[in-house]
Amino acid sequence: MNSAIDHFAASSPVGKNVSVETAAWFKNFAEMPILWIFPVLAVISALFNVVTSKANRCGFAFFFSSLTMAGIIITAAVSMFPFVMPSSSKPGESLLMWDATSSELTLTIMFSWR
Repeated sequence: MNSAIDHFAASSPVGKNVSVETAAWFKNFAEMPILWIFPVLAVISALFNVVTSKANRCGFAFFFSSLTMAGIIITAAVSMFPFVMPSSSKPGESLLMWDATSSELTLTIMFSWR
């Protein structure tokens, strides 16, 4: 993402400047190393899942299986952020987190509806 995002303007999925980069999936991890906790969580909890399954500890196996899935999903989310749906054919028309949000008026109506 090369262009600035105006958070107070109407969101539009077109009109942004996006460039294709090599190894862009790791950009957020390089800028914020604390994010490595999520893939590490996924790997370690998967190992604990195997150990607890073999020990016939069903409750712990379920817990570590859940942590594994959460770690995998969060890893994908933080590596793609701010992209929700990246486009390989037209990168400028990729769907960003800000393009996928509702307007302030829509949210006000939605949360105050009785």
